[in-house]
Formats: sequence, structure tokens, C-alpha cells
Amino acid sequence: MKAIRNILFLGDPYSGYEGFFAKHLRAKHPVRIDMLSLIREKPLTWQEHEDYFDTVHFPNLVNARGSAQHKKSTLARYGEILRTIRELPDYDVCHVQMFSSHKALLLPFLRKKCRKLLVSFWGSDVNKTKGMAIALQKFGLGYADLVTFQTEVLKETFLRKYAVADEPRLRTVHLGLYVLTLLRELIVQQADRQEIRQSLGIPADSICVTCGTYAVPDQNHQTIIEQIEGNRHRLPANLHLLFPMTYGDPGYRATVVERLRQSGLSFTVYDTFLSDEQIARLWYASDILVQVLNKDAFSGATQECLYVGNIVITGSWLSYNILKDRGVRFVEVDDLTQLGDRLALTLDNMAQLKREFAANSDIIWQLSSWEHVINNWVELYTE
Repeated sequence: MKAIRNILFLGDPYSGYEGFFAKHLRAKHPVRIDMLSLIREKPLTWQEHEDYFDTVHFPNLVNARGSAQHKKSTLARYGEILRTIRELPDYDVCHVQMFSSHKALLLPFLRKKCRKLLVSFWGSDVNKTKGMAIALQKFGLGYADLVTFQTEVLKETFLRKYAVADEPRLRTVHLGLYVLTLLRELIVQQADRQEIRQSLGIPADSICVTCGTYAVPDQNHQTIIEQIEGNRHRLPANLHLLFPMTYGDPGYRATVVERLRQSGLSFTVYDTFLSDEQIARLWYASDILVQVLNKDAFSGATQECLYVGNIVITGSWLSYNILKDRGVRFVEVDDLTQLGDRLALTLDNMAQLKREFAANSDIIWQLSSWEHVINNWVELYTE
């Protein structure tokens, strides 16, 4: 095991994932953690996690105030980033989070600043990358000592899509979920579910079904609504639908809201930023999560809902083997046309299913709480 004194993240200092990564890493393995940020301006709505880093280095990526306040040209921005990298001290570990083609071009320079260089793919940085961006990423990966993936499925997609062979430096290590910690606090406190529902604008005595987790067509909201409408006569009168749509396409969200208004169903749509604490309270208020998106490598929201006792209805086509292999239980549909019937049956047997699925909570905690996950990263850094 090699001693680690200091670590540099290349990423986003306002990201919950990276902020809580740093927080739990420092708690487990006291070390200096700096961040090289490629965010040109501080987001107004995001939670602030800057305090989890000892120093955040911000290259000057915008024009001086008093001028047009536009981003500098691509060449000028790279010049500023490289200048900042040259001025950095040396690190034991440099860790590039959420890999992209423009980050790939920085790896030859980061390589000179560290003993070990890690690159972590999160999901969309593999699934949505194509063309020249793949070539640039492959170029950058030539400088990395270790490359990590959230799931085995993501790693297999990478090997196939990038036409590369498996090798020892490619590892599967996933990030923790901070919301699990917040949910555990609510459970320990035995928080009043009805009071939480009222605070979120939800009828206190309702049965709550959460439909998807963000505002994109891939979540199949329209089909979910149609399936619920088609089985309305089999569903309880106090059914209330929750639509978390704070992220995604505003135009698409507007079409879903209009469709809901036409349906006459009882619903709440969340269209403004929710903090981690509010998200935890929302999952705590929910009874069932319908998660039937077209693709999903390893949904954090799905795991959080499973942990807090939601019955999850999901598509059999989704890559949840990492959960199934550990004994996690959920309800599956093979086709979206089965959704309405399966929801009605789940509601008819909800109390029994909640008892049968009670073990999900401990499994998810062991799998994805930062308390357990951080140990894997410490081992990776120090090997």
C-alpha cells in the first residue's frame, strides 16, 4: 500500500457526487484534496460543495468584466487551463471525473503532475459519445494508469464501442449515493410521512406513485400516463402521481404537464431545483417508483427508492443485474403495454410486497452507501 498525501480532482466542484466523494474520502483517509474546475461560472441553483476541497483552482475561462462576458475562444480557454495546470503542485493522484473529449486533451499535461492518473467514466460519457470524440478519449486514455466504470455493463459497452481489449487497468468501481445517508436519518428519526407529504404539496392520505425521475422522452412519461388511464377503474381513488422533472427538456416537460391536465388524474410535477434533502423527503413520501426508461446503467434514484421501501416497477430490458445478483427484488414488465396491469396488481398486493422486499434496504446500503463504497476507492488509490 502506497502512502497518499494529496489528490487532485479534475471535474466540477459543485457536483454532489464529487463533493461527497471528497468528504467521505477525507473521513476515511485523511488527505489533501484539491479540485481543478472546468466550470466557468458558479451555478446559481446547485448545492455548494466547494468547502469539501482544500483548494479549488478556477482557470479564467470568461472574458474580463466590462466586456462582452462571453466565453473565451476554445484555443484561449485551453491556454488558460494549461497555464493553471503548469502552476499546480505535484500530486500523488490525479482523478479525472466524468470523462469527455475536451478533458482527454489535458491528460498529457496532468500526467506530468502526478504519480498515478485515474479516469472515471460515469455513464453518458460512454453511451452518448461518438465519432471524433471517441478517438480523442482513446488518445487521452493512453496516459491513464487506471480507468474505472460504474458497472460491468458500462465497461462492456466501452469495450465494444471503443473497439479495445479488456486489460487489468480497466476496473469496475462505482460512486456512492449521499441521498442514502439522508434517507437513513429519516428512517432512524421515524419521520412522519404524512407531514412530509404535506410539506411537498402531496395529499397526506394518498398512495403515491413516482413516475420517472427527470424530463426526457426516454422516460416514457406519456405511455405511463396512458397505461394508468387505461386501468383507472382498477386503481384506488386516492392514487396520486409524482413527476420529478427538475432536470431535462422544458419543452418536453410542458407537453407532459398538459397531458396530465387532460387526464384528470391527481398529480404533482416538480419543475424547480430540489436539494438532496428535498429529494430524500420525496422518495420517503413515495410508495411506488415506476422506472421504465429505455436505457439505464445503474440508476441512483432507483436504488434510493428501493432503500427507503418503495416498490419499484421497471423494465426487464434494463441492466439491473448488479442489483439482481445481490438479491434485490422489484417488479418487472417485459413491455410497456403491461405497465397498467402490473401497477394495478402491485397496488392490490402492496402490503405483502413491501414485506417480501424488505431486505432490499440492507442490500442497497451495503452496495451504494458512501460508508461502504469509499473503501474501494481508497484501495484503488493506494495499491
